[in-house]
Formats: sequence, structure tokens, C-alpha cells
Amino acid sequence: MSLHFRLEAVLRLRRAECAQVRGALAVAHEAARTARGALDAETARARATSAHLPPDNAEALRAVHQDGLLAAARVAAAEAIWRDATLRVETAAHAYVAAKRRVAVLERLEERRRSEAARAAARAEAVVLDEIATARHRAGAHPGTS
Repeated sequence: MSLHFRLEAVLRLRRAECAQVRGALAVAHEAARTARGALDAETARARATSAHLPPDNAEALRAVHQDGLLAAARVAAAEAIWRDATLRVETAAHAYVAAKRRVAVLERLEERRRSEAARAAARAEAVVLDEIATARHRAGAHPGTS
């Protein structure tokens, strides 16, 4: 019976771990969605910045060029953040699959343990019934006459 209690404790722990990992996956997905939104916003902003009329003097040309460089840098930074967030989603997804697999293995083990316990109980009951029948037979009683 001590195996039974240890297995239940480990299974509870693994289920809690799985729930925690599932939560981390949800957080990672939300971060990736937020990062994608920021990337889309920066891309739209960069396109809007570059849609102005062409500059008419050197100073305006330098300003437009600087704005373009800044916009490209912001888009690159947002893209790097989004890539990092998608990597975290992949990592969290792998961790979740592994946690689910560990829980499934323990659940199958628990089911086997329960099945073996039920078979052992049925065997013990059969032995007791056989002993009762044998004792009645030896005593001269017949089934259904007592």
C-alpha cells in the first residue's frame, strides 16, 4: 500500500507541475501576441513615415534619412523581440508536452496498479468463497440447505 500513496503523491505533484507549465505556455503565447502587435505597429509606423513627400532640400533629406534609419531600427528591435517571444512559446510548448507525457505515464501506472489491486481482491474473494464451500462440504452441509 505504501507504493499506492507514493504514486498518488507523485501523480499530484506531476499534475501540479503540468498546470504550472500550461500557465507558462499561456503567458508565452500572450507575450508573443503582444510582441507581434508591437511589430505590426512599428512596421505600419515606418511605412507611414516613409510615405511623406520627397524632401526639397539637403536638410530635409537628412531628416527623412534619419527618420528612415530610426524607423528601421525600431522595426528590427520589435522583430527581435517577437522572434524571442516565439522561441519562448516553442520552449514552453515542448515543456508542456513533456509534462503531459510524464503525467500520462503515471496515470497509466496508477490504472495498472488499480487493476492489479482489483484482480488481487477478486482472487482473495475467490479463495475465501472456496474455503467456505470446502468447510461446508466437510461439515456435511450442502449449498442452499443451511
